[in-house]
Amino acid sequence: MNQSIFDYAWADASLEELKIILDDIYITISGVYDVGRVCVTKTILGRDLLSIKYIGSWDENIISTFELLTDSSFIQETLNTIKENKQITLRLRDWEKQRFDEPWLQLNITLVDGLIISMVCKTFEVV
Repeated sequence: MNQSIFDYAWADASLEELKIILDDIYITISGVYDVGRVCVTKTILGRDLLSIKYIGSWDENIISTFELLTDSSFIQETLNTIKENKQITLRLRDWEKQRFDEPWLQLNITLVDGLIISMVCKTFEVV
């Protein structure tokens, strides 16, 4: 059973790995506390990855904040860029148009040094 990302306390945990496989992103985080206050390592799966922003990395991997957005300028910029690129090569089919009109999510992971890692996906879940 997949769990909600809100079932865990992510602050002060360590970002261990970001792995992109085709359209999915796997985010492995250690030192996460679950509802029972047990320290575990968890992986978040972002499905249908459209965009990622990771600018200014230094040598820090401790998480400060964890935020999930349903609307943002980054989501809109991502969708607009994809639409523009698709129109250059081919006309969007009906199912593609409908897919872009569906809701998308943005996950922001802020590290203690101020770096914000942003990803736009269809869904995010703990696996």
